[in-house]
Amino acid sequence: GVNTTRGPLADRRVRQALNHAVDVNTVINSLVSGRGRRAVGVIPPTLEGADTTRTAYAFDVNRAKQLLAEAGHPNGIDVELWTPTTPIYVRIAEAVQGYLTAAGIRAKIVQRESAAAREAARKGQTDLILKDWYADYPDGENFLYPLLHGANKGVGGNVSFYGNAEFDRLVSTSRREQDAARRAQLYRQADSIAYQDAPMIFLYFFNELYAVQPWIRNFKIPTIFNGQR
Repeated sequence: GVNTTRGPLADRRVRQALNHAVDVNTVINSLVSGRGRRAVGVIPPTLEGADTTRTAYAFDVNRAKQLLAEAGHPNGIDVELWTPTTPIYVRIAEAVQGYLTAAGIRAKIVQRESAAAREAARKGQTDLILKDWYADYPDGENFLYPLLHGANKGVGGNVSFYGNAEFDRLVSTSRREQDAARRAQLYRQADSIAYQDAPMIFLYFFNELYAVQPWIRNFKIPTIFNGQR
């Protein structure tokens, strides 16, 4: 999560530079054993409204440096990257830190217990926060609305403090739309806007693994894992 209100991070070009600086495919393959699908938005590819044809931010250090220079930071910037102390989070944070450094983005890692890191992010005290999200129900709205809608800044889940009037309008309209196809179209439009605005460094959607005994019958893999039994 990128706090879009803090210093240089308020400039979309800087946030896009962050995305160009990180080799997400290597993070997936090397740190989570390939158990992830590259994110090109906040809606998982298994849900209606996800755009699986969208072009991902290319891993391009020179482009990242160019965007920083265009935003008035030819010598780079300094940020804090907050992470919970869970070992996999720390490893990912260290990898992201290394990639950002190569692009001139000097990231200091701040490790805190999960609740403390989450609380700091909700209060707007973090520059970058390594986080995940499990939806309550399998619908794109449960990603777009809590994570990025202006009504949910801070404690509501939007720890990027992202605000875009057109994005908010599309998401609010989609929440009232009863036609499924039209609602999915609104989701795609909103997700596209957010992807270009880059209120996050978009990493990956985690692939869950299920071990099922041979005597189990009628087990169905859920559309998305939501952390419930």
